[in-house]
Amino acid sequence: MSPPKKKKYMEKLKKKIFISHSSIDKTIISDFVEQVLILGLGINQDEIAYTSEEPLGVIPGEDIKKYIKDNIVNASIVLIMISPNYKHSEICLNEMGAAWALDKKCISVLLPGVDFDQLGWLTSMEKAVKMTEKSQIDNLCATMASHFAIDMNLRFKHMTAAVDKFIRSHDKVVFKTAVEEKQNTIRANTDSLRLFDSSFTSLYIEEGKYIIQLTMRIRADKEPICIRRILLRNKYSFTGAVSREINMLCFKLYMHPDIFDLSSQQDEAEDFVKHIFQENCKPILDTTIKKGHNFSCSFIQLFHTIRQSDGYDELQLHGWELVVEYNVDSEAVFPLTLNPVDKEPSGKYWHNI
Repeated sequence: MSPPKKKKYMEKLKKKIFISHSSIDKTIISDFVEQVLILGLGINQDEIAYTSEEPLGVIPGEDIKKYIKDNIVNASIVLIMISPNYKHSEICLNEMGAAWALDKKCISVLLPGVDFDQLGWLTSMEKAVKMTEKSQIDNLCATMASHFAIDMNLRFKHMTAAVDKFIRSHDKVVFKTAVEEKQNTIRANTDSLRLFDSSFTSLYIEEGKYIIQLTMRIRADKEPICIRRILLRNKYSFTGAVSREINMLCFKLYMHPDIFDLSSQQDEAEDFVKHIFQENCKPILDTTIKKGHNFSCSFIQLFHTIRQSDGYDELQLHGWELVVEYNVDSEAVFPLTLNPVDKEPSGKYWHNI
């Protein structure tokens, strides 16, 4: 006879639905799970994997990574609860990547007050269901009822009452995000150097192969600036060979930002980097910016990532820093967020499950 803990764990693998979400959004998602899924559709709570609620989530002492992996593998449907908090969570993006890689039926649910324009590539796999649009939630329930062979004639009154109650409770909610949306623009200051109108974008070429472009404008406020080095680094290793992992790139050559834009010229990007960039670039070392003057520049580079397994993204979206070393011993450090510009997310994640 199996020990109680083992038996309880095996029961967890029978879950039908995996709720991929940011724990910051727990309040409204917990209400959605209880009102719409459990009370409305009549889905048993034991069939829902939802880590933010103890009865539906991880057993104390259980490995959360294994719990997430096993429940995504065994789920019939993955509900992706999309918000800015989700977009900025590496764990959430890893869950999404694993679900895509395993070819699971994924349904995107857009939280209140969040627009499609804010989310970009996150919703490219299919149009997301708006959480507070009754007709869309009704359609979501019908889809799930069909998928799980739920008799809608028996559940109709329960579902209608539960959905109506949920909509009334949340249709006036002003969604609050824990992440400040900066639209990839940096406005930061040091004593002498100001960095602004900056963007950091990436283009997926093939598995493990990317092109990145960093574009920025620098202003020398209090004294002339003489640039020594411009570095891009991440707390995680992101390029190089497995035996020699690298978490930093040093840009030696720059071009004017008007020459090439990765966001709008994706089809020409690889050819530009390999054959044309060298003809349009200048060395960044000892570039001098006079006091009160601006300097605009753009860096572009192709590189191979260190690919990881089990749902980890090949190229980190967060944890980036731009380092500008200038004059004799001065340094300015600015945070960056990587913005993927391609519309097809396939290939950003790989796995060996």
